[in-house]
Amino acid sequence: MKRIHHVTRPTLALASALVLLFWHNVSPAAEMAIAKVNMQTLFKQSASIRASFQETEKTTAEAASQLEKLSLEISALEQALEKEKGKEPSAERQELEKNLKTKKENLKSEAEATRARLRLKRVSEENMVNMRIREIVARIAREEKLTLVIPEQMALYSQGVPDITSKVLKALDAGVADKKKEEKQPTPQPEEPKP
Repeated sequence: MKRIHHVTRPTLALASALVLLFWHNVSPAAEMAIAKVNMQTLFKQSASIRASFQETEKTTAEAASQLEKLSLEISALEQALEKEKGKEPSAERQELEKNLKTKKENLKSEAEATRARLRLKRVSEENMVNMRIREIVARIAREEKLTLVIPEQMALYSQGVPDITSKVLKALDAGVADKKKEEKQPTPQPEEPKP
């Protein structure tokens, strides 16, 4: 019986608080200004976020190319060893086997190091993007006098709650739009002095 008493105590406290709020005709929403933001939309539609991750994708492609090159070298050594298979062990064969073993070890260690480096780079990039989003959300929240901004995916129900996703998206991409305008405009050439 004691166990039930401990479990229901928080429920009773919450129910009591709600009764007091309604009894005094005070609405919790009236005291709090809440908004939501759709994080998935930000990550899918933001040009600045896509640009941030393009460098990581480029690095990933370069690393994959290097690993493929090592794999091709290993394949070539394996083929050379296959040709030597029926022959007597020779110094050349021993050298090929030694090179093959070294290349396989290099490939394995390079692959592990590359995966770790790329994972770290990806996490770092995600942290930077999330920090930028938090800064922008905080600025918009201050401007609009919001008390709480929650990710839309976390809300079980949010009808009537203002959505600031478009404002955050616009703020995220404001710098990208300015850079694109600068890139499209030709650099003005100084006029030649008239005689």
